[in-house]
Amino acid sequence: MSTFFYQTIAILGFTELPKTWQWIIVFMVINSVSAAILRKALISATTRVHTVRHGKANGKADFFQICGVQNSSISAFNYILDHLHDGDGVYALCYSNFGFDVPTYVTAMRKAIVRRNKEFKRLSRTTIGHSISIGDIVIHKMENNFDTTFSLNPCTYGFFLKEPLHTLLKYGGPLLLVSRFLLGWLGFIPIIPNFDLEKSSSSLALLIDQYLALRNNTRDLGDDNLPRNIILSENDYLLDNKVVRKTFTGAHYAMTSNPHGDTRNTSDLLKAYYDLCGFRRTFRPITFEVEIPEDEKIISFYHHHGGPKIAKLD
Repeated sequence: MSTFFYQTIAILGFTELPKTWQWIIVFMVINSVSAAILRKALISATTRVHTVRHGKANGKADFFQICGVQNSSISAFNYILDHLHDGDGVYALCYSNFGFDVPTYVTAMRKAIVRRNKEFKRLSRTTIGHSISIGDIVIHKMENNFDTTFSLNPCTYGFFLKEPLHTLLKYGGPLLLVSRFLLGWLGFIPIIPNFDLEKSSSSLALLIDQYLALRNNTRDLGDDNLPRNIILSENDYLLDNKVVRKTFTGAHYAMTSNPHGDTRNTSDLLKAYYDLCGFRRTFRPITFEVEIPEDEKIISFYHHHGGPKIAKLD
């Protein structure tokens, strides 16, 4: 076996290279192969669901949220915190810089729901999935685990992208996969700054994995027809809103002037949530001219269209 190995590398010209280059190639192979082997285990070990706000007994809903690319699930949804009931819980899935693995993230979210169910009486609370952009890949896989879902600019499938982005992602997938492999452990270093309040960073491996997950995510026609609550940007530079509407035919829609995944225009964004929850009132959280009663500032997410359904999770 060893003789065959040495003959093979000799044929490839490896033995003719200077010693320095031989060591560099050996390092690159070990770096890439070991990272590929351990990648999924490392993602599982470092994925966690962070408790942003612990639910209390008087709460009516619990939010399980996940953000988009180059963001934090902890701070990306801060705009909604002041408009929930006091006892509502908020739980955020934090990405692992070792990669974006959908089954691992789905399992982590389901375990978080089970822990919540053990703490509170299940039927007394509404379970809500909340996503931004590419985070909807995870939430959409769990539709039956939630009573209702809210998604801002759902980047669920690769064909949602406008051209030429869709074509670039479709045919650039193999290049992304090779790049992730060649980077090896170097790809796990968080060097890309995120657009969040924590001033965190993402790794190249995580970003590449997110784009690969978007490219490779396949449709589930049954889930695509389920009732959802979706907020679209009027001038989204990334998504084709017409394609989104044709895909999620059972969804309720609201529009916002915010750019894709941008939550800084809080007033316009909250109005979209009010529209989805059946409230057609003007909401101005920043410049109140008249004091608004406390109960008018609360968005009753648990009064969603069609009434609550029972989540299928033991």
